[in-house]
Parts: sequence; structure tokens; C-alpha cells
Amino acid sequence: MKTTEEIISYFARRIGTMYYHPRPLMYGGTAEGVDLHLRVYHEIYAEIVDRQNDFMQCEFTIGEQEKCGSNTTFSMRYKLDHPAATEEESAAYAVQQWRKVSNLLGVPINHQQMQSEFDDFPNNIQATSIPNERD
Repeated sequence: MKTTEEIISYFARRIGTMYYHPRPLMYGGTAEGVDLHLRVYHEIYAEIVDRQNDFMQCEFTIGEQEKCGSNTTFSMRYKLDHPAATEEESAAYAVQQWRKVSNLLGVPINHQQMQSEFDDFPNNIQATSIPNERD
């Protein structure tokens, strides 16, 4: 059986993989799917470390900053603000917001390791740029 630390490491790595992979849609299929995967991974992480209330507060804080409202995900918010946005752009925006949640919650993602793993990703696959703000 895995230790608590191994399980925490597993979820931190799953989250980090979605942050650093140049095509996060591979994991969720759609921007909403990426959003949902990241939410569930964070929720499970918070349960493991007994920080469910902190997770909800972090998610609420970033959601409030992005004007998501009570039932709008990050990717949905981006699509509402940018009706012509592609799935890739919406997913990249969702990833950007979930990174903020991870930072607030203190998810132990080994950013240096994740970055170096994806630095060697095939050069013929272009990473989607992450929108800087909601414009």
C-alpha cells in the first residue's frame, strides 16, 4: 500500500503534468474537461491533506478575482468573455487559473522537474500560449 506522501506526490505530479504539457486537452478532451480534471485532482489532494476548507477558499478567491460566479468554471468564464476563443485558448486560461489555486493551496509540484521533462517534448508540437488576462 502506498504511503500518504506517495499519494500526495502522485496527485501533485498529475496536476503538474497538466500544467507543463504543451497540449493539456489530451487529458480533458475539452477546456471544460481540463478544468474538471484539475478541480478533481485539487479536491482529492485537499482531502488527503485535510485542507478541504482551504481548497474551497482558494478556489473561491481565484474564481472571485476572475468573476466566475457561483457556477461558472474558469474555462466557461473565458469563453463567455471571448466567444471566438479556441478550446486550446480556453484550456490554457483554465490551467493558468488552476496554477494560482495550486500556489495558494501549496500543492507540492516539483516545477523544475516538470519543466525539464517537457523541455524535451517533440519540437514539432507547439505549445498553446497562455492568455495573460481576461481582457
